[in-house]
Amino acid sequence: MLQFMELIVENHSHPLGIDCGKPRFAWSFAVTATAQRGQFQSAYRIQVSDDPQSLLSNRGNVWDSGIVQSRSQANIEYEGPELVSTHPYYWRVQAWDEVGVISSSEVSWWEMGLLEEKDWRAQWIGVNPDVLAQWSSGEQYSNSKPLPLLRREFALDREVVRARAYVSGLGNFELRMNGAKVGDHVLEPGWTNYGKTCLYAVHDITPHLRAGNNAVGIMLGNGFYNVNEEPGRYMKNALQRDYLPKRVQQDDLKAIIQLAFTYSDGTTEWLGSDESWKVAQGPIVYSCYFGGEDYDARKEKGSWDQAGYEEDGSWTPAAVVSAPGGTLRREMNPPNKVRGVFRPIKWTEPSPGIFVADLGQNFSGWFKLSISGASAGRRIVVTPAELLGEDGRVWQELQQKDAAWNYFVYTTKGEQKESWTPKFTYTGFRYVQIEGAVPWELSLSDQEQPGETGKPVVESLEGQLIYPDAPTIGQFSCSNPMWNSIHQIINWAIISNVKSVFTDCPHREKLGWLEETHLMGPSVMYNYGLANLFRKAVRDMADSQLADGLIPSISPEYAVFEEGFLDSPEWGCAYVLIPWYLYHWEGDAKILEEHYEGMARYAAYLTNRSHNGIVSHGLGDWADVGPNPPHAQNTPIPITATGYYYYVLKIMSEVSILLGKPGEASKYKELAEETNQAFHERFFDQSARQYGSGSQTSNSTPVALGMTDPAHVPDVIDHLCADVVARGYHTTSGDVGHRLLLTALAEGGRSDVIADMLNQTEDPSYGYQIVHGATALTEHWDGPTSGKSQNHFMLGHVEEWFYRHLAGIVRDYNGQTPKGADLVIKPFLAKGIQWTEASHLMPQGAVEIAWKRTDAGGVELMATLPPNLRAVICVPAAEGAEIRENGIPVEQIPDIRIMESEAGYVRYAVGSGTYRFTSSVPIQYPRSGE
Repeated sequence: MLQFMELIVENHSHPLGIDCGKPRFAWSFAVTATAQRGQFQSAYRIQVSDDPQSLLSNRGNVWDSGIVQSRSQANIEYEGPELVSTHPYYWRVQAWDEVGVISSSEVSWWEMGLLEEKDWRAQWIGVNPDVLAQWSSGEQYSNSKPLPLLRREFALDREVVRARAYVSGLGNFELRMNGAKVGDHVLEPGWTNYGKTCLYAVHDITPHLRAGNNAVGIMLGNGFYNVNEEPGRYMKNALQRDYLPKRVQQDDLKAIIQLAFTYSDGTTEWLGSDESWKVAQGPIVYSCYFGGEDYDARKEKGSWDQAGYEEDGSWTPAAVVSAPGGTLRREMNPPNKVRGVFRPIKWTEPSPGIFVADLGQNFSGWFKLSISGASAGRRIVVTPAELLGEDGRVWQELQQKDAAWNYFVYTTKGEQKESWTPKFTYTGFRYVQIEGAVPWELSLSDQEQPGETGKPVVESLEGQLIYPDAPTIGQFSCSNPMWNSIHQIINWAIISNVKSVFTDCPHREKLGWLEETHLMGPSVMYNYGLANLFRKAVRDMADSQLADGLIPSISPEYAVFEEGFLDSPEWGCAYVLIPWYLYHWEGDAKILEEHYEGMARYAAYLTNRSHNGIVSHGLGDWADVGPNPPHAQNTPIPITATGYYYYVLKIMSEVSILLGKPGEASKYKELAEETNQAFHERFFDQSARQYGSGSQTSNSTPVALGMTDPAHVPDVIDHLCADVVARGYHTTSGDVGHRLLLTALAEGGRSDVIADMLNQTEDPSYGYQIVHGATALTEHWDGPTSGKSQNHFMLGHVEEWFYRHLAGIVRDYNGQTPKGADLVIKPFLAKGIQWTEASHLMPQGAVEIAWKRTDAGGVELMATLPPNLRAVICVPAAEGAEIRENGIPVEQIPDIRIMESEAGYVRYAVGSGTYRFTSSVPIQYPRSGE
């Protein structure tokens, strides 16, 4: 019988505040040791109730799907009566296996959010403009406005059984109640185009309440809603609130909150934000996503977030302010949390009184500083950085070239022990420089002894890693230590650049450059359960789309750039590619339906920009390798621009078929064919059998995107391999071209070339970064050098190759999986690799793969597949090799179906279960350059 592993609603387990009227259900199955092979779900039944007991009685009193004959187990839409805002619902699934045995899941639950605007019984509130002007004129370290605190007290005279807070604060907020932080989310809500969409969170506040008087408080932070310049602090000028015209609204800080108290008698009472709230300036006197944060502990308001607090004259009535304009939506992307801690592995004192801690890892987040022995008013300056300068101090060349730094200031309040963590900004760093305090490890040798008359002592310093609360759904390792290190630095760059947007870097810009979102999409999806963040990215792109159909190169569009930085097809095509990937990876057709019109408008925009089938604008193969500045120096921009235009048309044709739009499908197919013909007429050299300039990206683009005549592919691949080999197995491709290069080589049967590229340690290569001490993937191939970001995930495309080709877990996004199968297992036995292991969580459940070379010269391939998944396993084998499964000749095993072989592999169709294939004579792959 089938055993349930997890039940999810809208890609969440037990979600609070679902605000779509027809939520979608999914479930996965566990692999058990006693399960029979070939298990699958033949039918399911979903039951939904407002009472968990009715489900135990086999009755769904809200909705019962009935028995549905289907193998579907994901994206199944609720079809019952209209759901009610804020109400909890309970559900379970029954599943019938292949022989009709029924399994029942445990009872799970979800809770609805605020479905309509009228459900909000609250108003946006903020600081009265006159009061705000008074704050700014006071004595501060910064000319920027200090961050406000909002508070209100209320009384409860009955037993509360359930309480929720529906809250949004722009740009960021922290919710507090009765003296404590509510929840463990940070930097919420997510970044959006606030004039189109504003996200709200839902928190369970039941444990924070007490009988009688209570207090609720909100701290507000600037985020991207209020970006201000400050002299001497780093600022990405294009993002400054008053620097350029904006298409994303920015304004003074504001919040909206609605509390719901459900009592034991079944009634519900609401408390919303209005002018009865009070506001005062808090101890955060400067905060900017780019320049850092300053905290003056002398300005703390004591027990301001507790009941009975005596408000002084600094507290004034909150003002009801204008709404930001965007629709309030429940934030469904995973919330940011502190997910890890780093402590110093080394302290140094490069100059008297200046101390530097090495945390050992480049990551994004913030720090926690704990000190002792400080008199009131001592300023402790904390400067994070990715690199050290020649003098041993921290080095921020990315910021300090304009004499503007990213740093943090803590002003002590004079208590024996104090600790501080920033709240509304983060950065990427490895090193932390401290001025104004001495680490306890070095304090005994310091001439100025700590204490009342000396420096405060740093009792502890820790770096805190921040990234979304999303599960790790992939694991990879192999016998090559350097390849494992490459895998690690790519993953550090991924998690460092995932917040509520996929950012380019965690320090200099923090912008959602869209080419990374789609080019690195498969690499991210193999490793992390971030489907809802990709869905948010699609919504952000829709909100950014201009009237003429253009998708700007960044989203949300916090800066209005010009030319290619505004409009590049290799970037904007993410609006078509990401929904397509989500359909293939998650089975999500709804996102295609929701965004079809916008996707079509973008395709039409590119068509209007084309001339005789060729698109010639954009950034091209950004960051390519050569003697000139790395801005598409090797490859004509129309190669990549037109290539992705063709790919957009091809996908739109397939999406149109899927959505039942045959006329549109024919239109896009015809236009794609015309574009491909124009591309070849202009760029394909018939005699030389290569494209454009003959660069690696020129030849990779049409092959990888399916434009090249299959008869010509081998010749083009030969040219591609020859170029890579002639350069010592090094790439010349950039941000766009590198994934195309790896795809063309791998799909063209030349992963051996990729393997040799991965073994290089000279610039440009991943190995160069490893041997020079990089702990996260760097922006450019030359690795840990000044002037470059030390934490960029844009060139991490080989991560996809590790899973898809070396391990052989072939997730589909181009319709390549054979009919009747959900997955292809096809490992590449790379030269010099003795073993590879990988796992990946699919909608059906966890897939595990391991292969190794045997002492006898053969290969052993193990695969574990979850119930309801059908796979084609391609066992590497030369012609005539003996292949066994668990020691038995395969042809004698009835539940393994032999399929037609292909070069170097024997293929088998299998169902769920664990398999151990052995091949006596594995394929001998060609040498690089042959």
